[in-house]
Amino acid sequence: MMPGPLLTVNIKESLRRGFWAGPQLILGHALLEGALITGLALGLGGLLKAELSQGLISVFGGAFLFWMAWGMLRYKGQGDLSAGEREM
Repeated sequence: MMPGPLLTVNIKESLRRGFWAGPQLILGHALLEGALITGLALGLGGLLKAELSQGLISVFGGAFLFWMAWGMLRYKGQGDLSAGEREM
């Protein structure tokens, strides 16, 4: 297993909020995965294979990607990427 975005968020939030951020993130992720597995077990997989569902997911997914790109372009150059010392 390779580290992914959840590990990145876990590290960031643990530094910002302390120890309990990790268990909260794990619990939230487990609840989401549990709901997804339950939905798939109850037949959600068949619904997701429908052409209409795939089209809607594609359109909303593409719109979300454009929205994120717009946000990145809008704030380009305004971020602070310095690795200087900061108070904890």
